[in-house]
Amino acid sequence: MIYKNISSVVTKVPTLIQILLSIFLIMEQNQRLVKLLSEKDVDVSRLTEGNISEYLQAGETIKRIKTFVVDPFESVAKQQQVGELYSSDLGSVTIKQTPKKITYTPKELCTLTDSMINMYLRQNSSDRRLDGVKRYDGQITIDAAHLGSLVDLWSNQVLGVSNDVSLASKALDLEKLVSLHTPRLITVDGHTIPNTFDDGEVGLYLSAKEQIKDIQKTLIRPFESAFKDQVESDREQTQLDLKHYGNLSVAVKSVPRQEVNFQRVLSKTQDFLSQVSSMSEFDADNKHFFYNNQRNEPTMYVSGDYLQSVISKEKSIKDTKVKKEISVLYKPQTAHIMMR
Repeated sequence: MIYKNISSVVTKVPTLIQILLSIFLIMEQNQRLVKLLSEKDVDVSRLTEGNISEYLQAGETIKRIKTFVVDPFESVAKQQQVGELYSSDLGSVTIKQTPKKITYTPKELCTLTDSMINMYLRQNSSDRRLDGVKRYDGQITIDAAHLGSLVDLWSNQVLGVSNDVSLASKALDLEKLVSLHTPRLITVDGHTIPNTFDDGEVGLYLSAKEQIKDIQKTLIRPFESAFKDQVESDREQTQLDLKHYGNLSVAVKSVPRQEVNFQRVLSKTQDFLSQVSSMSEFDADNKHFFYNNQRNEPTMYVSGDYLQSVISKEKSIKDTKVKKEISVLYKPQTAHIMMR
């Protein structure tokens, strides 16, 4: 592990100026402290205040690089023409515009289906005649094939199209890229707004992307996995684990969440409506299923109340997902992490 102050003191200047410059550099040292790490320097088998500090500093480094280099570059680049923005032996950057169809989500489709069933029941209770609805001995029933076709129609309906603009970047000569541009990342003290998209601007961006990827892989993920592995998951209740490492405390909260799988509910509903619509008159029990042979094309109707109970039962079967949330208390001295 190597600590470096990247600013150099000018030696051939009058003594007073040299002293003032030295004081200024000392004041700036916290902001300019750089910690160089390689993969062999990272060991999560034994967690300590020292190496957890590196994890925190790595997270701050990613935020800094993203805020000062990556985000400004991508914001301006996305305003350029679609196509290849830059290409050289260092790498390439291409602007892509992808049309994306806007459709109903599974949750929205389930809501539409529920609303339609409720409307059938409410309107028919007011003696209003509706397509796909019929009364049998006072019981409101729904044409399964008709409702199923509506659900299929909604599922395939395109509400609009969005044109998502994205950047695809690729580093080709990684060794050259790192040697030329990674040191420049250390000196970045503010937002770097690209203008010409030349070797310097694009090289800095590509280097920033590689540094973020490297820090995530080498530091962030191993530490977070180590933190989470210490906490057992409970699918019934929230678990909180708090461990102290010197002046640092790491809290890991394991939170179970019960979630409705709306895609499964939708699929089960469509399957049920399809099965009912394919029934014959011999399957009618005049309790849940009713065969309407007064139409030119006879079809099976299902009790509205029973259909709602089938859907409610599917919604009651929830998936349990456990999310582990990490909080590290106390922020050590700021240092920028650079992987080498």
